[in-house]
This record gives sequence, C-alpha cells and structure tokens, in this order.
Amino acid sequence: FEQFPTRAYPLCRVRTLIELETLVPLGKSPVPLFCVHDASNDTFLKSLTEHNSVSAATPIDTFDDRTLVKLDWDASTDILFNGIGTKDGVIYSAIGRETNWKFKVLFPTHEQLSSFSAYCNERGITLTVERVYQPSDSESVPGDQLTDSQKEALKNAVEQGYYSIPRECSTNTLAAELGIS
Repeated sequence: FEQFPTRAYPLCRVRTLIELETLVPLGKSPVPLFCVHDASNDTFLKSLTEHNSVSAATPIDTFDDRTLVKLDWDASTDILFNGIGTKDGVIYSAIGRETNWKFKVLFPTHEQLSSFSAYCNERGITLTVERVYQPSDSESVPGDQLTDSQKEALKNAVEQGYYSIPRECSTNTLAAELGIS
C-alpha cells in the first residue's frame, strides 16, 4: 500500500525525504535505521521526537546528501505500525515526504491485507493500495513479463561480468554479442 498523507499520519512535518534502510531484526524489537535526505537535521529530529511513539532519534553518520538516523521507538503505541503488526505484515520499504508516505508491505494472505485496509479505514488513516502482488500467480511474478531476448540479454550480462565490480564488459560489448542495440 502507498500514500499516507501527513495529516493522517504526521511523522514528518518538514520538507524532506526519509528512506527506511534495510535491516534484519535480531531481537524482539528492531531499531529502525533510515536516511534523511536534504533536510535541516535539527528541525527534522525535533519534529520526529514529538511523535508519541518515539523516545529518541540519533544521527549515526552524515554523508554529502543524507544523514543516517537511528530511531528508538515503541511501535506498539503507533496506530499504523500496530495495525501492520497485528495483521502479520512486514514493511519491505518506506519512503516519506512532506505530503505522504509510501510503504511496501508484505502480508501473508490477501485476507490479512483486506483486514489491514479495514483497520486503517476505521481509524481514519487514508490508504491507497496501488499494487497487489500474488507470488502464487505465475503471471505476476517479476521477470515473467520479460521477452526471451531480454532474459537472454540479462543472463549474458551476468555471465560476461557486466554486474561485477569493476565491470568486466560494456553494454556495447553485450549488444554486439547479442546483435541488439
């Protein structure tokens, strides 16, 4: 699901971009890490700590265009995240802006997604589901929409070292080998 307007879920009240970092929880309550892009860190961190579920937001590292932040919070006190958890959802990715949040959430069943949608509706959380992916539906498996020649091009790119670091071949080499542009 995607697009949570800040008026319904006011985690971010500043003009900024926030991106959840991938993490693997090792304990009972994972500590979220996220990058804050192009924002006044002090303003953002103050705004963030005003949320009732957040106890601390600590800058971990600063890069040219973003700051990595560690969030200490109690997700169980947050209506949105509590709903995701009670419906066995897992947040795959999250990007927040001033006007909305975009989440990719995995639910074990379509019924749990529907139940979560009803949960949000009952609590006044605006939610727009943009795409439902069903892994058991072979027609919707990512990559199956590729043509045979596109699959062959990707296979050759891997075999020739295009995705190696440093690259072992160029797109021109791959194109010439496959006879494509």
